[in-house]
Amino acid sequence: MNKKMRFPPELINAIREGKLELMCGLLKTGDGIVRQLDESEDRQWREALNLSIRLGNEDAMDALLQGVKFDFRQIHEALLVAVDTNRLLVVKLLMDRLDQEKVSKMDVRSFSQAMFDRSIDNSQFAPGVTPLTLACQKDLYDIVTMFIQKGHNIPWPHKISCACLDCRNSRQYDLLKFSLSRINTYRGIASRAYLSITSDDAMFRAFCLSRELHKLSEKEPEFKPQYLSLELLCQEFAVELLGMCRNQSEVTTILNSYGDESQDALDEQAFEEGIPNLSRLRLAVNFKQKQFVAHPICQQVLSSIWCGNLAGWRDSRKTWKVFVSVGIFLTMPLLCLVYWIAPKSKVGKLVKTPVIKFLLHSASYLWFLITLLGESIAMEVYRDEFASRNQNILHSSFHMVWTVIWFHTLLPLSGFFWYECKEVWIEGLRSYFRDKWNCLDMMVLSMYLASFTLRVLIMLKGYILCHDQDVTEECIYFTQTVREDWHQEDPQLIAELLFAVTSMLSFTRLAYILPAHETMGTLQISIGKMINDMVRFMFILMIIGTAFLCGINNVYLLWINCLYNPPKLFNETFNFLFWTMFGVANQDYVDMPQFMLAELVGRILYGIFTLVIVIVLLNMLIAMITNSFQKIQDDADVEWKFARSKLYLSYFREGLTMPVPFNIIPSPKFYYIMRRVQLQQNVFSVICMWIKPQDKGSEDNQIPYRQQVIKALVQRYIESARREFEETRRKGKLKRTPSLLHSRCTVIH
Repeated sequence: MNKKMRFPPELINAIREGKLELMCGLLKTGDGIVRQLDESEDRQWREALNLSIRLGNEDAMDALLQGVKFDFRQIHEALLVAVDTNRLLVVKLLMDRLDQEKVSKMDVRSFSQAMFDRSIDNSQFAPGVTPLTLACQKDLYDIVTMFIQKGHNIPWPHKISCACLDCRNSRQYDLLKFSLSRINTYRGIASRAYLSITSDDAMFRAFCLSRELHKLSEKEPEFKPQYLSLELLCQEFAVELLGMCRNQSEVTTILNSYGDESQDALDEQAFEEGIPNLSRLRLAVNFKQKQFVAHPICQQVLSSIWCGNLAGWRDSRKTWKVFVSVGIFLTMPLLCLVYWIAPKSKVGKLVKTPVIKFLLHSASYLWFLITLLGESIAMEVYRDEFASRNQNILHSSFHMVWTVIWFHTLLPLSGFFWYECKEVWIEGLRSYFRDKWNCLDMMVLSMYLASFTLRVLIMLKGYILCHDQDVTEECIYFTQTVREDWHQEDPQLIAELLFAVTSMLSFTRLAYILPAHETMGTLQISIGKMINDMVRFMFILMIIGTAFLCGINNVYLLWINCLYNPPKLFNETFNFLFWTMFGVANQDYVDMPQFMLAELVGRILYGIFTLVIVIVLLNMLIAMITNSFQKIQDDADVEWKFARSKLYLSYFREGLTMPVPFNIIPSPKFYYIMRRVQLQQNVFSVICMWIKPQDKGSEDNQIPYRQQVIKALVQRYIESARREFEETRRKGKLKRTPSLLHSRCTVIH
């Protein structure tokens, strides 16, 4: 067995000076023997090999590889250095050396060895960084392509909660190294180079990876900045790919399809006739790819569909738009009648235009709000009739309350309920509740339904109890009792309170249409963010307020008989502290002249409460709201365009053309469709068998073209990145040239 070779001290200088003969003499490469290394000098041999690679001295590197037997870890680090310095030929040479030694699956082995081997902790590269991940992080497309062609890839990290044997051992051995390895792996996977070269649909892969990285930032908050930076990188890559489109055909192909057709649940949401499905754009909205949705290409497509055949709508003045909107508001029943009779006529097709549909639905909701205002005014005019039960059940109650409320309020609510049912049917339950506005609609409709149910319950109960000749106490209570004698849980009282709250919430629903206007939409988004800040702030306020509430209440509760004007009960103490936050409380509550110690403690607690709540917390709330508003203003254009895009897409869907309450009336079109289905019921299966192969064939023709467009975009992006890299390197050389010339002139003189 050959003796292990000692490291010659002169080898480093020989490599730096390029003295190849001296190197060969030191390494004794003339005898053809490949010598083993002394493990105690492992770091020095690595430094020599890495130095030859950094200097680009391929002859010195060949001499080292021929005369010395480097193990896998040393070649692995040398390969990392070659990738780090962008030495394509050296990377190819080291890869061939590894192939000769039949070392397969290099990335997997290096990852596992780096995890459990402390001898390479002094390496300049972080744990989990493999040659492929390093090349991906630096966006070295040629090197990444070479690794991919040789069968190497980046293994996808397991879930953070994975309990497999490898993950458990890695966590127990070194938790920090395990976490850093995961992050470095994701850095390689999220790189532009890896997404471009390894993905059939790089844009769709960037969407999915962006969403996963956002989830990881919430599950691993200790590495949240790193994950969010990678998420932003994926979003920017998708936007840059979209910017590579050169004609409308490519834009249409990209936005109307994406790679994972097996999971394309969005295609079930059919749009109006003539409107493309925009499946990739809807996917971007669901994945909250705001920069992608706000891109000028996407906004141009949405705006052209929004206006439809009304080409002059975008160029018209605001005065004309207001005039048209008022006209639609006044003629809404007539337009709905024309569409109900002839949906294929010119007026019917005009009504199906998204912008006209939006105006119709907005006008319908405004009429509903006007109805609520009218009912509030009617309740004020006929206050005595609405406030009492001293009325004939069959005549007065059914005639006034039932007629007014049913036809003026309950009929539109029936339309809203049917609209929400159709929306659930079209979108699906999960997609429906993903929108917060839909949750608000369901809550408002449920409260309205509960209010009207209680009203009907009161009338029916009074009618049933008074049906007999004998007048009972319950009959008198439900028919003649004045409001002051009602129980706290009286159904009519609860119904009135529910109706009051839902009336207020109905007006807040009007904010849904604000994103159609740039200024109002930005303000609506800012208010939404502020409300989220207030909800989080209320949790802290509740904890601190409850603490002072208990303390101050315990100080004064036992002195009720001795004080002049104390907070006698728990709710009075709560009211006292609540109004103190707004500066309208009576401070005499804390005065106890005859008991100075209790008064001192009470005043101290009250002073600290005022200091903490009024000065500290309220100012902190103002700072939080200001910060949220400033963030929205800094990115106002993207936020508004994203909100407007969601509004536009909601009016592209088919089957929701008729506004409330006209949507509850079955149209002739509905009867025509039902009749046609009934006549074709016998041959329906045959038609489906004939259509299905046709659709499949068209899909087969579409998929290759989509892949061609995606590959073309990726190729353009790679070429653009290479040109930018070459331009940057050329500018760097030009900057270094004067300094080199100056140094040489100094040496000559």
